[in-house]
Amino acid sequence: MKNVLTIQSHVVYGYAGNKAATLPMQLCGVDVWPLNTVQFSSSTRYPKFAGPVTTNEDLLKIVHTLADPEVDFLRRVDAVLSGYLGSAEQVDAILEIVDTVREQNPDAVYLLDPVMGKAGKGCIVAPGVAQAIRDKAVSRANITCPNLEELQILHGSELKSFADAVNATVELAKKGPSIVMVKHLHRCAKQPGEFESLLYDDNTGKLYHLTRPLVALPRDPVGAGDMLTGVLLACLLTGKTALEAFEHAQNAVYLVVKAAEDAGELELQPVAVRREIIDPPLTYRAVELNPADYQAKQKAL
Repeated sequence: MKNVLTIQSHVVYGYAGNKAATLPMQLCGVDVWPLNTVQFSSSTRYPKFAGPVTTNEDLLKIVHTLADPEVDFLRRVDAVLSGYLGSAEQVDAILEIVDTVREQNPDAVYLLDPVMGKAGKGCIVAPGVAQAIRDKAVSRANITCPNLEELQILHGSELKSFADAVNATVELAKKGPSIVMVKHLHRCAKQPGEFESLLYDDNTGKLYHLTRPLVALPRDPVGAGDMLTGVLLACLLTGKTALEAFEHAQNAVYLVVKAAEDAGELELQPVAVRREIIDPPLTYRAVELNPADYQAKQKAL
């Protein structure tokens, strides 16, 4: 069985970070090693929350102990997943962890979820974080999963159209990650009011576009992106192709969000659809696109 060290936040109530990713990843057939960067009472969207932050020193101490020859656990790790990073120093700590894992297992995969921005809000992280992710982390990642705002930050210029998003996705893959999934295209979507996503696999040169309904919750669900990246990684580790993993992840997470709508809840509902997460009906399929078509469109402008 494959093992994933996932370094993200944790909440007691609700689903975000590791809390959102762990169960779905386990259901998809991987063993999950959660390393929590914070432990909060709930996500920060609520009027009041509290909890401790794990220092970078403690994160490193935990990982180095896992690598100690007396226990020799870290060599079992097949992949590292990192989510929200609170400081430029934490980016450095995560990359040290990735290096430590790869010393034990040179084939270990690193999935970087570059949590930096939100639609309509731009960059939301502390000063220096976006630059550290762009300049240091992207080139070390095998897989990265930005949303549109994060893709724009990594690209360095405004993205205004579907063609812009396609070209930025392909260009990002040239900087290190062999697989890039853009979780949600927002304003660059082909069809307003739909949830659209891209996946580019630089190993094959294949580009895929998937459209599914946008679930009308009162506010955007916290943790859906964390769950999406986790399921994508789990599917890849268990032998699915990039296309198969993309379709599985998008359909599974859609059902989790839809379950929240059906239950009248603001929080994700993975337990309610646990069986479907394992083997979701592939109601929404990806369509293959030719990246060159969109490069030509951009040049024509």
